[in-house]
Amino acid sequence: MTQPRLVGNLLKWGGVLALSGSPNLAIAKAHLGTGRVASRMTLGEMLYLRQSRVTAVGSRRLHVHSLASARMRRGPRAWEVDRLLLGSTAGEAAQLLDAVSLDAWGRGAERLYLRVRYGSSIVSLARLAGFFPCFEESLLQGEGGRATGSLDMRARQPHEEFAMFQLYSAATPTATRSMIGMSFDQWRDARDPASSGQADEVYGHQGILRASLQWHPSLKPALMEMMARPGDHDLVKHVVDRARARPGPQRWLVPEYQNDVYRALLSRGLREIGRYQLLVKTMVVKAVERAVATTEATVW
Repeated sequence: MTQPRLVGNLLKWGGVLALSGSPNLAIAKAHLGTGRVASRMTLGEMLYLRQSRVTAVGSRRLHVHSLASARMRRGPRAWEVDRLLLGSTAGEAAQLLDAVSLDAWGRGAERLYLRVRYGSSIVSLARLAGFFPCFEESLLQGEGGRATGSLDMRARQPHEEFAMFQLYSAATPTATRSMIGMSFDQWRDARDPASSGQADEVYGHQGILRASLQWHPSLKPALMEMMARPGDHDLVKHVVDRARARPGPQRWLVPEYQNDVYRALLSRGLREIGRYQLLVKTMVVKAVERAVATTEATVW
């Protein structure tokens, strides 16, 4: 393979991207709702919001044959690879991911995420680039409007951001949080950008949240996500029933450590239609944040 080129260099010599038909091996959350995984990326997309996107390509004789592209999540510390197109050159994945990591790091990234299908051969290639498996996720699907939701939940308020972080800390194992983000700032940056029409509901009071429910109605089917403190089995069932009362097809993304949610959904007739693995690469932070670097980051 030729040395991966960052998009800025590609544009200087006018390379043409021709990857139509190549499968996208990186699965972003929006893809899980629609079931349609974007593959083709135009030069216009590369230029759009380029401060929050980095892209590297492999090319020969002005022909682009592979691509890796990452976007910023909610803040500059966290980025996600949302396009990985390799054509017939899968062995180049590590070099492309290394190039994207370097560019994202130059823009403040501390962590880079990559979601792939469970059992994908990309896992071993991504590990060569410094990515490590973090946790598995299941995608379940079912029809709404078949439950009665009596639980009184309310819209999450902007001032409850830290309470949400506390719920995340209680609901997520320490080993997982060490890769996603241990501090409030790291967790906040790692969250996905809000989608159009996204709704967030919570259950709790006095700054202590016991459960949260998030859905993305703009995705078809609607994509649902839930967090609950461990051991609150009855509450999990009530939250699931409240969400299932909404009519229309639903998909639920459930991390492996939320077993109560997974079991409650299966018992209500949903079926698993996909399984994914989230990989994370942690990177050395800037020298001005040396105190964080000594406790949180690893050399890549």
